[in-house]
Amino acid sequence: MKKLLNHTLFQQLLFWSLSFFLLHRLFTREGDNGLTDIYFTILFHLPLLLTVYGNYYLVKQFFIKNRKLSFYLLGIACLIVFSVGFHYLTFDVLADWIFPGYYFVSFYEIRAIVEFVVSYAIISTLLFLSKNWFRLKEQQLALEKENHRVKLASLKAQINPHFLFNSLNNIYGITTAENKLGRDYLLKLSDALRYMIYDTTESFVPLEKEIDYLKNYVALEKLRLEAGTKIGFQTEGTFSGYLIAPLILLPIVENCFKYFNTEHPFVNISLNMKNELFTIEAINSKRAEIGRQSGGLGLTNLKNRLQLIYPDKHQLTITDKPNSYTISLAINLENDL
Repeated sequence: MKKLLNHTLFQQLLFWSLSFFLLHRLFTREGDNGLTDIYFTILFHLPLLLTVYGNYYLVKQFFIKNRKLSFYLLGIACLIVFSVGFHYLTFDVLADWIFPGYYFVSFYEIRAIVEFVVSYAIISTLLFLSKNWFRLKEQQLALEKENHRVKLASLKAQINPHFLFNSLNNIYGITTAENKLGRDYLLKLSDALRYMIYDTTESFVPLEKEIDYLKNYVALEKLRLEAGTKIGFQTEGTFSGYLIAPLILLPIVENCFKYFNTEHPFVNISLNMKNELFTIEAINSKRAEIGRQSGGLGLTNLKNRLQLIYPDKHQLTITDKPNSYTISLAINLENDL
């Protein structure tokens, strides 16, 4: 991160140094390189700073935060007006305060100032797009590499799926009709395996299917726990119409059952969908003597996948207390259809 910040700062210094050099050459008359031209160039850059960094914010909101085009167009129109107004405010008011003893006046007409502002807005947009194009290509390659790794691991772990499902059907067939509970759990296991093997080959799956898989997973985990164990699974909101990366929520649920306190088992999982923001909170009990709970490789892979698939669109929070462990994840699923 520090290296990235230093790299970005160097690029900005290079851009503004080049800008200062070119405009200073433009403003210098008859080879006069006195302080007056230097001060004038500094003043001229103040509204351009507003233009470039204001436009950077708008472009980032539009391309990365997926804001509407109307938001950007309205924003850039207001920015141009403010920048032009700030230009005249700089030379009419701020110049005397910044450089006392000098008299400055803007000798450009409004049309020329608008051309300067629009030019810098266009240049900053092109620089932003070119820089982020390379960044997106790197993220895409990393995501493809991660997907290949996950698929390879999944293939290595799979046995023949047809044999597996035929075996499950045979077991279901010989299970007596009176043993309804056993039949129900066989169906849950079959559905869970079918989802893992066949439905998760796509980059995104319906959110409803992902949640149904988690429900089956929790139900199957209850089988190995004693009756009366406090296991909660709540959903709130409408989940239809949204897509999510497959099995991205599974490490959170797995973590609960892997590390809970066996003497006082407690797991509670809550899922919510509101205003295109999906949230999941998973809490499990924890033995105080084991110290900090480790999420292991599962949570590490989860963090990597979130960074690759949902950059700037998620928030992962882990709260490790002496007797409990909480994982909260929020993902903005806007425009994922």
